[in-house]
Amino acid sequence: MHGAVINSKAMEMFGYSDGMPTPPAASSFGRGRRQPSRPGHGNRLPADVRQDAVPHARDGARRGQGRAADLRRRRRHHCQEAATHAPQVAQLQRIAKAGGFIIDVVTYPFMTDLEAVWKTTPPAEFGKYVNGLKLGGCKITADGSPQGRTAWFTTPYLTGGPAGEKDWKGEPGLPPEAMKATMKTCYDNNLQVLLHANGDAAIDFLLEAHKAAAGTDLAKDRRTVCIHCQFIRPDQLQQFAELKLIPSLFTDHTFFFGDTHVKNRGLQQASFISP
Repeated sequence: MHGAVINSKAMEMFGYSDGMPTPPAASSFGRGRRQPSRPGHGNRLPADVRQDAVPHARDGARRGQGRAADLRRRRRHHCQEAATHAPQVAQLQRIAKAGGFIIDVVTYPFMTDLEAVWKTTPPAEFGKYVNGLKLGGCKITADGSPQGRTAWFTTPYLTGGPAGEKDWKGEPGLPPEAMKATMKTCYDNNLQVLLHANGDAAIDFLLEAHKAAAGTDLAKDRRTVCIHCQFIRPDQLQQFAELKLIPSLFTDHTFFFGDTHVKNRGLQQASFISP
C-alpha cells in the first residue's frame, strides 16, 4: 500500500521498462542504480500490481506448532490480520476448518475485496469465531505514512513530497467517494470499520465519512477505529469522544521516527504525535 521495492522479475511480470512514466496512483516511481525502475513509492501500489497476482504459499495448516505452542505458553492467545484480501481470507478459512489455529485470529477484509468475500461469507456471518477465526469487519486505508511523506495532511510537509513535489500535503490512499461508499455499506450491515488515517486531513476525512454513513445516530457505539491516528488534532480528539470513535495510536513511532517527524512536520506538530 505505502510503497514497494521490486526486482527485475517483478518488473517483467508487470510490464515495467526503462524510461516509463510514473504509473497512476504512485506519487513517485524511483529509479534504482542497477535496474531502470525499482521502488514504487506512494499511497498505494499501481493498480496493475494486484495482490492476487502474487503466488501464495500453501496453507501449511499444521506447520509452526512449536512456535504456536510457545505463544500459548506466553499467554498470547489472540492476533489480528488487519487488511486481508479475498484469497487470504479463503486461505485462513481453510486453515481454521482444518483445525490449524491454536490461537484466535480476527481478520478484516480490505475494502476492495469485500464483495468477493461476501459471496462465501455474507455480512451476517461476520463477528463470530468459527474454529478460532473471526471476520471482524472491513479495513479502509485513507492515507499512507508520515515518515514516507504519503500521509494526508491539511498543511504542507516542510521537506516536500517523496518525488520532490512542492507544497506537498499528501493525498488520499484510495478514491474518497469509494471509501465513503464502503463506510456506508459497512454501517448499513452493522460491520465494524477500521480506517487507517495518519495525517490530520485523513482524520478529517474519517470524521466526514462517519457522519455521512451514520445517519441520525452519530454516536452509536460501532467500534469504529482510526488506525494509527498519529497526527490527530485536539479538536478532532474532542469529536472522537463525542462520536464514540476509537483512536488506535501508533506509539512506536515516537521512538523510531520521532526525529523524522520533526524534520517533516516541525517540532510543534510532532510534539503532539499519538497524544
